[in-house]
Amino acid sequence: MHQKKKKKKKSTGENTRGLTRHLVQRVKVEEENKRIAVIKKRTMMKNMKKKKMKRMDTKTKTAVQGKKKKKKKKKKKKKKKKKKKKKKKKKETEQAEEKKNNNETAEEELENKYRTNSEHGTETPRSPQQQQQQQQQPQPPPRFQRERLFSQRTDS
Repeated sequence: MHQKKKKKKKSTGENTRGLTRHLVQRVKVEEENKRIAVIKKRTMMKNMKKKKMKRMDTKTKTAVQGKKKKKKKKKKKKKKKKKKKKKKKKKETEQAEEKKNNNETAEEELENKYRTNSEHGTETPRSPQQQQQQQQQPQPPPRFQRERLFSQRTDS
């Protein structure tokens, strides 16, 4: 079986041989503190992943769930909606005016037709109601009309 290779200890970059015992002791303590800090940070990150924590709280330096609360700005949407309603009303009034204008022009055209036809001797009724009334009037059968024409010719 393969044996695991032993990891070499990283040197601090300082030559500790020439230092006094007191200084060596201080360097060892500093190294130990750094190592402990790294371990603490690693364990904190593992705990954050386990608990599904999302961020580190800066003051307490602990894992906290969720995000920082942001101040909400007040929205002024109601005024905008009112403005939109006013615009719609304006549009509706404009449409109504256009319809009125169209109706008036149509009536004028009908009157012009009536005038021109009356000049030629034929009258066209103005409204569709009058057209219906004219169609509903009983018309004599064509046979009698022929007889009348014939009798007028013979009488004269």
